[in-house]
Amino acid sequence: MNDFENEIKKDLSRIACSDFKSDMTINEIMKGWHSAKGVELCRNAKYPSAEMMRKYQDEFAKNNAFVDHPDIELKNENCVLCNSVGTLKFQFPEKLYDVILYDDNVVTIEASNYAVVNVHNFGNSVVIIEKDDNSIVNVD
Repeated sequence: MNDFENEIKKDLSRIACSDFKSDMTINEIMKGWHSAKGVELCRNAKYPSAEMMRKYQDEFAKNNAFVDHPDIELKNENCVLCNSVGTLKFQFPEKLYDVILYDDNVVTIEASNYAVVNVHNFGNSVVIIEKDDNSIVNVD
């Protein structure tokens, strides 16, 4: 287990999060952030912190979590953004998408073809929504 994995697992046990088990892989943990309990963890514990995301920028980016990124473009992907700018496009109705925003982001959400996107704004992010009449974008 590398430093990144150790730090994430240590932090999750410290904040007593029972939904994240010690034998989970980093990919499983990061995907879990987009569950209802994971979103609650992100909101209440402000986890992961911007400092941690900066420290392990490359590892987080492998799992669609970006910090201080000037130009993100993602298609049909759940993601976590912190102090970033970008365009996120969602086009498939088969999946519920989650976008978690920390601190100050400027993000354009483009939704079409019955896509459903939940945007969790845990800071002062600017969210621009461009969608067709058949898509739903919820911002909380």
